[in-house]
Amino acid sequence: MQKLATVTHLTFTYPDQSTPVLDDVNFTIDPGDFIVIAGNTGSGKTTLLNHLKKELMPKGARTGDVQIAETPVADMPKLVSAQTVGYVAQDPQIQSVMATVIEELAFPLENIGCPSNEIERRITELANFLGLDQNLDRQIHQLSGGQLQLVNLASVLILRPKLILLDEPTSQLDPLTAQHFLTVLGRINQELGITIMLTEHRLSTVAAMANRMILLQDHHLTFDGDPHSGLAKMATDAHLTYFVPSISKLFLDQQIRTSQLPISVADAQSAIRTHHLQFQSVTTGGKVAQLPTAEKPILTVNNISFSFDGQHNVLHHLNLVINPGTWLAIIGKNGSGKSTLLTLICGLMTPQHGKIRFVHQLVWKMAINQRMAKLAFL
Repeated sequence: MQKLATVTHLTFTYPDQSTPVLDDVNFTIDPGDFIVIAGNTGSGKTTLLNHLKKELMPKGARTGDVQIAETPVADMPKLVSAQTVGYVAQDPQIQSVMATVIEELAFPLENIGCPSNEIERRITELANFLGLDQNLDRQIHQLSGGQLQLVNLASVLILRPKLILLDEPTSQLDPLTAQHFLTVLGRINQELGITIMLTEHRLSTVAAMANRMILLQDHHLTFDGDPHSGLAKMATDAHLTYFVPSISKLFLDQQIRTSQLPISVADAQSAIRTHHLQFQSVTTGGKVAQLPTAEKPILTVNNISFSFDGQHNVLHHLNLVINPGTWLAIIGKNGSGKSTLLTLICGLMTPQHGKIRFVHQLVWKMAINQRMAKLAFL
């Protein structure tokens, strides 16, 4: 079988750096593979991924060879590269270029000179496959992070590439939305036969779906094989054990021997039945953290409502009181209004109804230099 991609003795160093970020990396990609690249931050995962896409190949000192379908990546014509290798970035906000979903899907097809009737047919087929048919006329800025990332994937998939590269595509999605996105990736791999290669820190779902794991440690490729064995190797590295799924970590920490290291709950249940395992519950005492109290709150959000389109409220009569010294976590699914609330609190947008006060001052009436000095937004 012809290899889809080959990486041979790849060593790469960024300009003005003396240490290679990738050092003598070798591997191949077969058609239909689902590969997850694991490793600590700074280990070279994104750099390796970018070497497989001509337009993203970083500048620096490079030795070795990277080929797609027996053609050096650097020599691929742009039209061939666009239709052979797709790329989905980490931040959903930076990839889209058009105003509406249907325009975003049509844009790549127009760029390759696809006939109008073919564009319409491909959009209809793909929208039904991905469940985007109800969102085709929506404005891009109205989409939640999960919806937008699905549109980004669709805009790549509509060109029917042989290989899709994804750089931590779920890092800005809530767990349920991330699970849905990865499930869609699995369908694309299984039903359409498209090869998937992605970097990911949330390994509990993707490692169970992948047929291969590539592990980067200290800029070297130290493992290429079955994800079950790869997780066991990660558990031996203090810098990587955090990323090992909790199910796998439980079996490793308790030194429970099974024929294959479980990754998912279903894997664990099967191993328990097969090996007749029994667990004993342990109750531990603990103190409940006390919230700081203060007589005067530092921030009050009073009955605010906000809408982007004037019809549907993202926030609806929301109230919130924050005392000095509080560490507050705002949780909710994508599109529930978390980022919108933070943006309103910082005075970057104004609600249609209600008031937000920082130490008794209306946030949007504070002088900009005063607000910047007191309210930071990252």
